[in-house]
Amino acid sequence: MKGPLAGIKVVELGSMVAVPKAARILADWGAEVIKVEPIKGEAWRVMGRAWKVPYDPDCNVLFQNENANKKSLALDLKTEQGKAVMKKLLSTADIFITNNRMKALIPLGLDYESTIKINPRLVFCSFSGYGENGPDKDRAGLDVASFWARSGMLVEWTYAGDTPFRPLPGVGDGASSYALVGGILAALHQRDTVGKGDKVSSSLLTVGLFANSSGIVLGQPQYGQKYPKSKFDQPYPTSPLYKTADQDWVLVSEPNWNGRYADIMRMLKLDHFIGDPRFSTVQATWENMKFIVGEMEEAFAKMTTEEATDGLTELDIAHEVLRNPNDVYKDEQAWANDYLREITLENGHKTVMPTSPIQFESVPEREFNLAPQLGADSVDVLKDIGYSDAEIEAMHAENIVLVK
Repeated sequence: MKGPLAGIKVVELGSMVAVPKAARILADWGAEVIKVEPIKGEAWRVMGRAWKVPYDPDCNVLFQNENANKKSLALDLKTEQGKAVMKKLLSTADIFITNNRMKALIPLGLDYESTIKINPRLVFCSFSGYGENGPDKDRAGLDVASFWARSGMLVEWTYAGDTPFRPLPGVGDGASSYALVGGILAALHQRDTVGKGDKVSSSLLTVGLFANSSGIVLGQPQYGQKYPKSKFDQPYPTSPLYKTADQDWVLVSEPNWNGRYADIMRMLKLDHFIGDPRFSTVQATWENMKFIVGEMEEAFAKMTTEEATDGLTELDIAHEVLRNPNDVYKDEQAWANDYLREITLENGHKTVMPTSPIQFESVPEREFNLAPQLGADSVDVLKDIGYSDAEIEAMHAENIVLVK
């Protein structure tokens, strides 16, 4: 089977990560996704040079994960004929998804008000850094800024006195892509019910705020929380990270301290604290957090990582060893569930890529076609919407369309 979205046509005018990743998910689910790019290609095609990884046309490792299973149409939208091609393409589409800012879309005639006149059944999806209203609506947005920094997470997740960490790019974009897909599918369902399309909009800022909803509530002054916090100002003694004798960090997540603290003390060979009123309730630990965290740090430091994780597993307590990106691609559990896959690029280079995060029982073998070369499908896409070979050749000659 081709997937639950077979027969749906998506036009993507996207760059970098969030919008292309959302369109990639739609493509994985069977939609025909046509990626419209400038003649020179979008920015993510050359992003590999910043990270010192291959980004040649026949070996572009970063470009794959956001753009597999798509078609590429390279088109100069600054020309009148290029704009005409785009509008004709949209007249045949079910979904249009873009992260171009409104101040760029309006002169092109590709804003919502213009496109619904071309195709009233079109689902128009607009994504931005900060939303379409307010003083920052026209600001450039990237996920490390608009999602991470603006939402409060970088401060909230940092211990007091430490330098806030800087996340790798794309995580906030990934979270945003799932939100976009959900909104698009809801609008698509509504269209099939009422017979007309709709506008779906989102931003890195709103996804970041929604993702950090606990932080947004706890940060309000009426609740008395101050951020960033020290490792001794935490909800539970299990909240800080603990380092084992093997120098691995272990994260423990057990909110039921009152019911489980005796088991945890026993596992850590701190039996003498069982029954101690300073630690038997979570409220009591707040007054003694520095002491008990110090004792637990010493206990974990005497244990191997295997001893610590075996003990926590036996207690059925959620935990995980902090993994290094240098090792994650080998994760046995991920491979067992087809969450990771090795692909071979055009030049024979092999690399491991995550698969999209939803599986369907009706589609047991998830398809992975390499991301398209720039303009690889220009001819086929243009023919599908009625252009002749002569017209395509003329546009190619005038550098309006790139033909491979």
